[in-house]
Amino acid sequence: PDDDAIKVLVGCHSLVAVDGKMRGDPMEKAAFKKLSWTIAKDFAKPRKSNTTMTGKDRFMMKIEKRYHFNPVLKRMSTIVKKQSMNLSLDGEVGPKNEYLVLTKGAPESLKPCFAKVPACYNEVYMNYARRGLRVIALGIRRLSGVSDSSVVRAIPRAQAERELDFCGFAVFSCPLKPSSSETLLALKESSHRLVMITGDAMLTACHVAQEVHITDKPPLILQDTTSEAKPVVAAGSATPKAFESAFEWASHDGSTDISFSMDSVMELSRDYSLCVPGKAVTFLSKIGEESLRSVLPFCSVFARTSPDDKEIIVKTLKDVGHTVLMCGDGTNDVGALKSAHVGIALLNSKPIKFTKPKKKTIKEWIDEEEDEGLPV
Repeated sequence: PDDDAIKVLVGCHSLVAVDGKMRGDPMEKAAFKKLSWTIAKDFAKPRKSNTTMTGKDRFMMKIEKRYHFNPVLKRMSTIVKKQSMNLSLDGEVGPKNEYLVLTKGAPESLKPCFAKVPACYNEVYMNYARRGLRVIALGIRRLSGVSDSSVVRAIPRAQAERELDFCGFAVFSCPLKPSSSETLLALKESSHRLVMITGDAMLTACHVAQEVHITDKPPLILQDTTSEAKPVVAAGSATPKAFESAFEWASHDGSTDISFSMDSVMELSRDYSLCVPGKAVTFLSKIGEESLRSVLPFCSVFARTSPDDKEIIVKTLKDVGHTVLMCGDGTNDVGALKSAHVGIALLNSKPIKFTKPKKKTIKEWIDEEEDEGLPV
């Protein structure tokens, strides 16, 4: 059902309410604003202006357990108690009050967690990603027979994130800052080499890299050719030969395939902008520093990278003699920022003005709405 996707977007998040405003991830705040939901105390609930939910259909949700975003798993989950806002109900768990597992994350990461996957799954999300849009997959599972919050809090992550029902993709547009393109072009024209390292999807990263002058040649993407059901790095198999058999280069639209060879990377980089996923960085690091040095310095885009991958990339660029300046805006960038010759941490939020908190009644807390002018 359509409202299952809404449940995931407003029930699986890391936002907090501070002085009547939501604080946290801009993408999560954008979802709340678009869907006309807000947070009051510990509850996510529809705003009074929400016209899509009326009368007995209105419900609110409280997060009972949160499995925080994991950069390796590339997903986050919560277990929530969904409660009807109909005052005639006594609050007991039942048809109108139930426990739900809500999960969101990278489409390729969440795919194995679904009980059933639509035939067009890959085609749909990759089509949006190629256009530079951020795509996350959404999943839900109803915990039938569970009526005790203490039981819910004891459920391990691996048990929660399985046999999920797929309930759609959420697609976000994240426009570039007006000055980004011209600033990066100025850096490039002053003989600085530009490299993108991101946790976002590869196709999204390639699109953005072209818009901001990081890449100016046709992109070639290093793709894993092994089965999705098995890890790309098996125990004891991290060798150059194993890497070459596990990966191949592919064009942005998938129309061209080129066999991977350690010896041909530098030559390919003359005609193509090389784009490498984090799992390839992890594999190369297990082979050794020589393999890292033979591949990473010739690549322009690194996507779906973990914090460890980012640090490895920066250290490798330093090892081959580059002076590295790293810009980052999140906790996942800390290792790479510390490893660079120059680390610049960016703050995206506006300065916070501290004011003396106003005392509120319980009713005021419940009725409190998010400020309409909240920047997202």
